Amino acid sequence: SGNTSLDGQHLFVSNLRDGIDKYVLLQMHCVQSYHHTILVNVPLQMSVTQEAGWVIVGGDNGFTQIFEYQMGAFQEKLDH
Repeated sequence: SGNTSLDGQHLFVSNLRDGIDKYVLLQMHCVQSYHHTILVNVPLQMSVTQEAGWVIVGGDNGFTQIFEYQMGAFQEKLDH
């Protein structure tokens, strides 16, 4: 299992392998992946800010990654 987030049309799931997968609701078809390095196999915390156009993914090793919502492109890495 993993953490999930809804945006009304999609389900975002921490896949415990290589990041976050975005599924279309009802069909449950994976339409996109947001790749995030996982060093320790724990569910990743995430937040979807569709208005801002971001998917924010917290890491297991002291950093957060921000991805562009529509295309899944990596935007920025934040150390914390």
